[in-house]
Amino acid sequence: MAETTPNHTQTVFGWAAHDSSGNITPYTFKRRENGVNDVSIEILYCGICHTDIHYVKNEWGITRYPVVPGHEIVGVVSKVGREVNGFKGGWCYNVSEKDGG
Repeated sequence: MAETTPNHTQTVFGWAAHDSSGNITPYTFKRRENGVNDVSIEILYCGICHTDIHYVKNEWGITRYPVVPGHEIVGVVSKVGREVNGFKGGWCYNVSEKDGG
């Protein structure tokens, strides 16, 4: 199970695999609040690539469940930490492999 600490106060929604069956189901969990160097994006669309499928099915033997696959997203910037440059709330943004996503 994912680690939860006292600063995990944001309730968020995703789609997660809970075992190596490959099934992905709705999943609500808690995450930490943003720090001064963080950007939050309200995800509108998310792609799942073949690498994500390998990870969901634990084909490399390194998956820790639950796992929320998908790292290529399009969304709207919803929060920007005070030390962040180059992002503004309300901007539409895409995150892909080139961005470290």
